[in-house]
This record gives sequence, structure tokens and C-alpha cells, in this order.
Amino acid sequence: VEVNWGSSQPGSVEITYETVAGCSPVTPSYYGVTINTLPVGAPDSESTCSNAPLSYDLQSNINSVTPIASTFEWYAQSDNPSVSGESTTSQFSGTIGDNLINLSSTPQIVVYDVIPTSLDGCTGANFTITVTVSPEPVGNSGTEPAACSQTPLNINPETYIVNGLIGNNYSWSASYDPGLLGGAGTGSGYISETLTNTANATLNGYYTITPMSSGGCLGTSFTITVPIDPEPVGSNATTSAVCSGVALNVDPSVYILNSVASTFTWTATYGGLSGGAGSGGGTITETLTNAGSGTDFAIYTITPTSSTGACAGFPFDITVPIDPQPTVATAGTDQAQCSSGNFILDGNSPTIGTGLWTVESGSATIDFPSTYNSSVSNVPGSTTAILRWTISSGACPASYDEVELTNDGNPTTAFAGNDDSACGLNYNLNANTPAEGNGSWSQTGGPGTALFSPDENSPTATVTVDMYGTYEFTWVITSEGTCPPSNDAVNITFTEAPDVANAGADQTQCNNDAFLVAGNTPTVGTGQWQYVSGFAGITFVDDLDPSTTVNGLTSGNSVTLRWTISIGS
Repeated sequence: VEVNWGSSQPGSVEITYETVAGCSPVTPSYYGVTINTLPVGAPDSESTCSNAPLSYDLQSNINSVTPIASTFEWYAQSDNPSVSGESTTSQFSGTIGDNLINLSSTPQIVVYDVIPTSLDGCTGANFTITVTVSPEPVGNSGTEPAACSQTPLNINPETYIVNGLIGNNYSWSASYDPGLLGGAGTGSGYISETLTNTANATLNGYYTITPMSSGGCLGTSFTITVPIDPEPVGSNATTSAVCSGVALNVDPSVYILNSVASTFTWTATYGGLSGGAGSGGGTITETLTNAGSGTDFAIYTITPTSSTGACAGFPFDITVPIDPQPTVATAGTDQAQCSSGNFILDGNSPTIGTGLWTVESGSATIDFPSTYNSSVSNVPGSTTAILRWTISSGACPASYDEVELTNDGNPTTAFAGNDDSACGLNYNLNANTPAEGNGSWSQTGGPGTALFSPDENSPTATVTVDMYGTYEFTWVITSEGTCPPSNDAVNITFTEAPDVANAGADQTQCNNDAFLVAGNTPTVGTGQWQYVSGFAGITFVDDLDPSTTVNGLTSGNSVTLRWTISIGS
């Protein structure tokens, strides 16, 4: 028996049956039949983002048509090769919860067949749920080529999307190695901030990118690492002064504050200096000439470039003072004065540099040390002071010259001794010994020639002449230098030696008081008798006569007489 139930609501029906004609009569039979309503679902569509789990409630679909509590069997109609995660075998749950992943860059369709069954066991007709899976942007983490410090970044995160989906939106957050400054920390779209590396090695910025498709599908975050190479940071500086004509040796790396290994190029301006190349690289080694009278300056503009990463730093200036060579010093001619310790110097006046007098040896007072023609005092007598005139010009070797100032001492006043006579041709002179200076004898008068022994410089020299007579000898004391000598003269008379006296033999007489003496008659000199001792009453007839008579010697007495031959009085 087939019953067509024309209502969507459940109900019951009574069926009566009996035998037909020709059959034995029977009592009619009655049957009661309960009619349950089938669950009915409506085809539906759903949109989702790739990698976003579905949560489609199948009961809600049934309720929209016939609110009959049901169970469900569902499965994807076919395996879409551009989608993963769909259930292609029967699933028995009230929710389609597949996590669909779109493997392409275009929307993909997954169709689910759903078979509803009421709780009374009535299976309704299949219906479909069509799911559109929009792609999500898929990015791979990566590292950018190194950028230079203080160079604006221009990084498009879309270049890291690997599934071909374009036109996405990007937000990012960032962290930075210590010492990497200037980052905003967050942003969207292109990464275009400017970072400063304050260290001397590469530092990294780490950008966490969150992509979202134009359809609003959020992709999984990925990381872009951006290495930032340091740039050399130079400091303007002025070097120590260098002398004109001396090769420079200026190493720009000394002036890099952050110690980044670098190469250098430079250009230069020179003022009035000559000899410069104008440009170059590396250490500055050129030789500059300053023909002026004062310090001039070379200014080198240095452009540093890091050895690693080739990052150019900002130019900086190194100023090099160039001092001119000093005027060649001339101290003047040596000076000597007698008994005066005061002098006037005669150095040259410098056109380049400054001059200074100093005492190198001896003793002196320089009244105006920085004046080329200064006065000088207090040079002790009989000494020499050596003074130096030095002309200096900054870093250049000084020029100097020296002059001797001598204060000559007066010689000792000469004394040749008293006038005297000598018996014979020799005489021992007796001059004073000089305390200052040196003495010497000379013959300044006399009939013959004199010879001094041991030499003429001895104040007590023995002088020997070759003729008798009166001689003048001069004792001269001289000092070295400018003082006049002192001299004194002495007269010495040389006489011939008398004959040797002979008084004759001793005499004795008997009672006769007159005696005839017999002295020798001198050929050189004059003889004279003299009483020596004994009886004093005697007399000489002529005491100058060698054979004179002596009277008055009384009997019993004796007398001693002397015959002397001498020259002169």
C-alpha cells in the first residue's frame, strides 16, 4: 500500500482492507500508520579564507526549511588539487569543520554533499554546500642584502610572498639589535625607515610582517631580517703643525670615532701653500711649502667609506697648519774687550719666526733676551761667555748661531826689579811673577847681546851678556786679547872681575916697628890694604900701594892686614 502524505507535518493514517468478490466473506481488518516528515536541506554557499577552519552548522540549514532535528553525513564531492584539508570521506557531525588551505593565488571551490537523517530515522534528500576558499598571502622569512647606516630602506614585503598573491596589505612590527637607532618599531606597507648603526660591526633590524590579502584573508606572519652595516663617522680636527718642506703623514683613520675600518678619498684647499696635489686617497703624505711669513693651513675634506659594506660616511675636515722655515740665524762676529763686561749684541732681526738669546757657556746677563741687538752685562773679567741666537718658527727646526763675548783682564803690573851691577857677564834677574798674563824678558839697551836662561819667560832668568857695560832689560807682562801689556825696565851694569889678591908672606921682625908689605899689583881692579885684627895702632904710608910701609907696630905685638883688589867703589 502506498500512501502519499501531502503535509510537511507528521501525522497518522488508518488503513482498512477486506477480501474482494468471489472470496469468502471475512471481517475487515484495520491498520494505523504514523507518518514522519523527512528532513529537507537547502543548497547553500559559504566563503572562507585559506587556513581559517570552517564552522558551518548543518542543523541551521535544515531548520531554515523543516525544523526537524537531524543527524548528518557529509563529504567533499571531489579532491580539488588546489585545496588541501577537505574531507573526501564521509564525516558524521553536525558541523563542517574542515580547515581548508588554498594552495593557489585564486579563489577555489569545494562542494560538500550533505545527507540529513531525522532522529526518527527518515533520510532526507542530499543537498550541497558550496564553499569558496579565498587564498591567504603566504610569505617566507628572509634576509635582505645589507644596507648602509643612515640610508633610507625601501623594502616591499610583497617580494617575500611565495604563492603569487599580489595586491596585499602589510603591517609590521620591528625589533633592533642594541646600538641600531632610528627605527619606528611598527608600520605598514613598505619598510622605509632610516636606521643608524652606532657600532663598528653589522647590526640587524628584525621586521615581523603580517600580510592580509585584498579580500581580507590574514596570512601567517614571517620575518624579514635587515642587516645594517656601519658607516664610518669622522670628526673634524686640526693636527699638530708641520714644518714647510716636511712630508705629511696624516692618517684619516685616526679621526674615525666609531673605529670602523675604512678607505678614504680626499680633496684639499691650500690657501697660500704650494706643492699639494689637490686630491688623493688613503694617508695624506704630500709635502707642502709655505713661502709666507706666518702659519698657513691646508684643509683636507675626507670622505670615508667602510671597508665592509662600502658604506660612505659623511665628509669631515682635517686642518693641517704649515709653519714657514725660520730666518737663518746670524749671531754676529765675536767680540773682545779689555776689562769691560758690558757688550751690545749684533744678531740679525728675523723676518720669519722669533728670536731668543741664551747663554750656552760662561756667565753673562742678557738684558733683553728676545731682542736681536740686546745689551749684555756681567761678563766676568778674564772669561769668555758663549751666547746663542736662536730663531724659531713653530714646528720647524730652529736656526741658531753663536757668538763669543770675551772680557779680557788687564795684565799684572810688571816690576823688573831694582837697578844693580854684576861682577862678570852673568846676572840673576828678579822680576815679579804675573798673576794675570804672561811675562817675558827682552834686552832694550846695552853694548852687547844678552841671552836669557832657561828662557825669556822666567821672571828669575839668568841673563848672560857678551860685553861689559850697562844694559837695560825690560820685563813685559801681556794678557791674551785686547788689553795693553804692562812693562818695567831694570839697568844692570856688568864689570870685569878683579885680579886675585895676594898679600904676600907673613913677616916677623926684631925690635923694628916698620914693615914693608908685598901685595901683588892688580892689572884689573884697584887694591887696598885694610886692618883686620891685632894691634890697632898701625898706619899705612899709602893703603893703595901694594908695597907700602906699615908703621907703628910696637915690639911684642902682631897685626893681621888684608889686601883687597876690587872694581868700583
